Amino acid sequence: MTIRVLQVVKTVEGANWAVDQVTELVKLGFDVHVALPALTGLFLEAWQASGAQIHHMDIGLSSRAPWSFSRKIKNQVRGFVDEVSPDLIHSHFVKSTLALRYALGRDHPLPRLFQVPGPFHMEHPLFRRWELSSAGINDRWIASSRYTRNLYIKAGVEADRVYLSYYGNRHPKLSQTRGAIRSAYGIGEGQLVIGNINYMYAPRLYFGHTKGIKRHEDVIDALCEVASRRRGVVGLIIGGQWGGEGKYEARLKARAVRAARAAA
Repeated sequence: MTIRVLQVVKTVEGANWAVDQVTELVKLGFDVHVALPALTGLFLEAWQASGAQIHHMDIGLSSRAPWSFSRKIKNQVRGFVDEVSPDLIHSHFVKSTLALRYALGRDHPLPRLFQVPGPFHMEHPLFRRWELSSAGINDRWIASSRYTRNLYIKAGVEADRVYLSYYGNRHPKLSQTRGAIRSAYGIGEGQLVIGNINYMYAPRLYFGHTKGIKRHEDVIDALCEVASRRRGVVGLIIGGQWGGEGKYEARLKARAVRAARAAA
């Protein structure tokens, strides 16, 4: 018997790790269907090449008006789930998960699996209660870190309902010529390069954040601290701002300039 899985994703511009998971599930013989919010985006071709059946279905709550999840939208989601008729629903984001639960109800018979990408909503009482109160007896979680898993258990979720699985990543053969980055930025062979590679996420004010989610501000300050104490160290931050108009990225660049001058 082939198991049919419905994967629900909130973006086509990111979450390439979800594409990798689906690709492997298809290889293992699962019948995978994917609900995408749009049929355009950076990873659309990868989704199409995954072997899964792709559906254009935006399942998620509005960040600015979560209460606008109307009866009409609920019926659309229910109809879509009935049409796909999965054995399991696997969601990857908080807003998508909440939308599914509100549409289907807490007592829906289908098993639902929420792979939790980060602990942010669980660190704040209001959002933690919101997510947990929407879960029913058939809901399970996959935490992406021990810290996140422990937050669920401390909140009263039974340990056997919260699994642990770290995100993997593919490492394609690099086409970059050795030394190209050093050459492009004038970094000598004897210099030590320290940094990171990830998207820049602006602070979420409704979570009470004063710094970005990836704490690039702390990374910049730490790099400058190291550079002020040890010669021959170069800080390198690779990545751009996720969404928005790039204002947060511009603020980070200005912060890096100020910190570098102070460390000189």
